[in-house]
Amino acid sequence: MRFKNIAFAAAVLLIAATALSGCKGQGESGGNSSAFLKEESVVSSSESQSAPEEISSEPQEASKTDGNHTHEYTETVTAPTCTSDGYTLHKCSCGKTYKDNIVAKKGHTFGDWAVTKQATTAAEGQKQRVCTVCGAKETEKIAKLAVSYNQTAEQTEILRLVNAERAKVGLAELTYRGDLQWLADTRAKEITDSFEHERPDGTTVATKGTELMTDLQKNYNVRGIGENIAMGQPTPTPAAVMADWMNSKEHKENILRDGFTGIAVGIAEKNGTKYWVQIFVG
Repeated sequence: MRFKNIAFAAAVLLIAATALSGCKGQGESGGNSSAFLKEESVVSSSESQSAPEEISSEPQEASKTDGNHTHEYTETVTAPTCTSDGYTLHKCSCGKTYKDNIVAKKGHTFGDWAVTKQATTAAEGQKQRVCTVCGAKETEKIAKLAVSYNQTAEQTEILRLVNAERAKVGLAELTYRGDLQWLADTRAKEITDSFEHERPDGTTVATKGTELMTDLQKNYNVRGIGENIAMGQPTPTPAAVMADWMNSKEHKENILRDGFTGIAVGIAEKNGTKYWVQIFVG
């Protein structure tokens, strides 16, 4: 079984994030980092396209006498692109031109949509797809997520167990942050592919100055954030994963951090293995 954590701790009127890295593996815990933060602070499409110079002239014979001049045409074939018709250009040395053999433009061949900005309860997201032929990009908005969230039985049990541990040492209960469920769910999905605190873009949830951190500060009143992750428990239950976290000094510190006031829990499953995420905020 493996589990890691990352956390924010208090700092005075400064944004700070310090990543402490620990080991991982069976029965081992990862590092944590901590900081508390001060306040800071369509559908559109763009296409790469090349359009040939438009030359308007009526088609003529390849060679034709015009007064004392006999036209001798050379031919240049332009293939169709995603956005422009193909054609054959006939051009005489005297400058006279015409086009024929018009071939209709092909249109874009787009790949799959990829999310470029996560939708949250506070802001729309965005997705993008790219033409596999010319590289043109198309973007679309993703609607805001619903604020209301009904916890699953496993999420509710983890919340209960966390608050039971906090009560033992006289700490206030954490409230469930359904408005941050999108972040917990996103991280749970991400760790099924890479069991690390580092996200696909190279940041962590604790990295200062990111779009995520700015969004959390501005729209969710978050001043501190922490993360615990786990996977591979022989019996994948809330009790089992909580026992592993509480047996790890760094993870236990997150669970019992006085500055945290809320939690969201993400759970995902892949190839028969369950993955768990705790997002703490204060």
